[in-house]
Amino acid sequence: MSLTDDLSDEFFRGVRDMSMRLGCLPLELLKVWFSESIGIFAGAKNPAGAYGINQMIPSRIAQAGYRGKPDDYIKLSAEDQLPYVEKYYAQWRGKLTSVGRLYQVNYVPGTIDTVTTPDGVLSGKDGPRKDAYDGNPALDPPHKGTITIADLEIAANAAVNSSAKYRGGGGATLKERWEEIVGRLAAVPATAASTVPYLFVGPWQVDSDDESWIYKFGTDGKVTWGEKDKGGKFVPKGTGTWMIDGDQLKLKWLMSEESWTLPLALRGQGGEVTPNVGPKYDITAKRL
Repeated sequence: MSLTDDLSDEFFRGVRDMSMRLGCLPLELLKVWFSESIGIFAGAKNPAGAYGINQMIPSRIAQAGYRGKPDDYIKLSAEDQLPYVEKYYAQWRGKLTSVGRLYQVNYVPGTIDTVTTPDGVLSGKDGPRKDAYDGNPALDPPHKGTITIADLEIAANAAVNSSAKYRGGGGATLKERWEEIVGRLAAVPATAASTVPYLFVGPWQVDSDDESWIYKFGTDGKVTWGEKDKGGKFVPKGTGTWMIDGDQLKLKWLMSEESWTLPLALRGQGGEVTPNVGPKYDITAKRL
């Protein structure tokens, strides 16, 4: 018997489509939810008052548009919870660039613009946000007195590698359930081709063998390239356009054209530049 019979193919397809619209990676979404609901369970209810696959508190469930009671919300399937989860995350579209950042908007969303680095402190036993720290001591297993974005990522990684038994019974471990979730996601393609742009909207670092640039993609089909000055400020140098052409993202500049292979790899994208004059050359890019 499958360890994930409670999760439909449409759930996994929905996660893929949702991640495109949010500009994040589907496996990173799933990893956060796995940690939050101890295995991705729609019926999960925390004694502290958090509900569903990503453990939203009642005010956030209502903010996401659900009009019933929280106890009715967790009667929905994981697939049927997705629209509400997406609406919650959509407030931070383009900023959900890692497991830690995704977990951050579950944990202390008010810090998303002020705490942005892995070692950034989200909460502490002596402040800031002492209440958030006191309610989640498991996120600080070394008992160092603070919880950072890096700590959230460590917690999520620990959850998917846990040898603890999962609630489905049969003696299977959480790690085994996670491995099946990964396989199920890989087997189900996305359907929302028109939402691909959200995967790359925002800034990217683009490198060739001897040069480095910053690209900023907009939702309007335009892209700006530039460099950072000594103070780290983006200085625009020129503009171009992007479009989706089959399995290629095509960029057109004044003096050259580029093609990036889809689907985008947010942690290390490859591409090829065809200048108006001179030979082609390869580039690499990563989302900032």
